[in-house]
Amino acid sequence: ETKYPIVIDGPNATVKNCKVSVSNDYQIIAIRAGRPADGYNGDGAIITNNLLTGIGAVNNGGPIGAERAISDVYGGAKNLKITHNNISGVTSNGITVEGSAYVFFNYVHDFNYFAGAHQSGISTHGTATDITIEQNSVLLNSEGVSGAITVYSDFAAAYNVKINNNLVAGGSYTIYGGEGGPSTGAKGNIIITGNHISTIFHEKGGIFGWLGSYNPTKPGNVTS
Repeated sequence: ETKYPIVIDGPNATVKNCKVSVSNDYQIIAIRAGRPADGYNGDGAIITNNLLTGIGAVNNGGPIGAERAISDVYGGAKNLKITHNNISGVTSNGITVEGSAYVFFNYVHDFNYFAGAHQSGISTHGTATDITIEQNSVLLNSEGVSGAITVYSDFAAAYNVKINNNLVAGGSYTIYGGEGGPSTGAKGNIIITGNHISTIFHEKGGIFGWLGSYNPTKPGNVTS
């Protein structure tokens, strides 16, 4: 048990069975990879069965507490396995992965909201090579924008993301499918199937519906 953030810089590290409660820091667990010359080579990390909590409150309109629970800091970390974690209390993102990752059976819930916050339960921003997000429970309880599971094309065109058999609720849209962001939209292979859309917060799942920013005509795209 610790109240300090964990930083993964070396390959094939495992964080397991830990209770980590962090206030006033950017990430609870930071994975730094893709820059071996700088000593950042956190590929292959396994993060499993942890209780990760951002603690604090909102003060003078801004957050006090961890912004993100698990974050691929520089984007493109490879072969991550993020499973069976209980995540709550963060102000921005629960899990952020950008390269290749298997994200399975995590519970992301009870965000610490402040006015104007953009919040995502599980997110990727366009540099994915192979990401699977399945059988997670993501309940985005806040009032703000973004969604329970978000695929964006912020840094490159989104590609090769599978979102299958998750329980999700909340957000502007509950799931975003890759067309949003400054890049030209998703390349394709964004597969969204078998997800259970809860109406616990909004009758449509999200404020505007369950699926946004998705083009079913892109190559390899599938939704059901």
